[in-house]
Amino acid sequence: MSSVPQPGARYLAALDYARRGLPVVPLHYALRNRRTTAVACSCGEPTCARVGAHPLPSHGAADATTDPIRLTWWWRRFPEANVGLATGVGFDALIVRGSVGDTARWSVIAQALRSAGPLVRTGGDTWHFLFAPAGLASQRPWGLARVEWRGWGGWVVAPPSHHPGGAVAAWVRDLDTRLPELPPAIGERLEQVGPAEPLTELVYAQARD
Repeated sequence: MSSVPQPGARYLAALDYARRGLPVVPLHYALRNRRTTAVACSCGEPTCARVGAHPLPSHGAADATTDPIRLTWWWRRFPEANVGLATGVGFDALIVRGSVGDTARWSVIAQALRSAGPLVRTGGDTWHFLFAPAGLASQRPWGLARVEWRGWGGWVVAPPSHHPGGAVAAWVRDLDTRLPELPPAIGERLEQVGPAEPLTELVYAQARD
């Protein structure tokens, strides 16, 4: 008798996020060459700068859904797909990469930490601080290196997605934690613009979440 494949952790996580009312979109994933240890993106682009961190569907975050039937169809086709969550709906996110920076950067990080909201650590020395939706478009905060704001038109890589380096994204504080409001120190560095189209390739060129 043939065995029945067990559902993967990323598929089950996608269904759980959808049950919470968070739109989910499957993301590309890392392909590893066992002989050379080289890592490539499932998108097939040899120079992909966003390995395992950009949407599989052609319309990007605009295709995100909470429909379990649609999610099941996606993950049956792409069982290794990483999990993406559309921002600007259930939450916004401040993306902070690396652990070095100037005074302004550390001030913003301190504000984000004090907010004590949901927090994700990815495998690439990157942190996702989640906040209540502020009605702002995805953008780069003014004057902050290696920091991005993901609101309308954006997405984040969600646990338990796999990083190209081999680590697995994980919750430090999960979604049961209260979503804080946007701290003033961060809000003053964002353009007060409303819903926008998804960010361009330029914005995500270094977004290896």
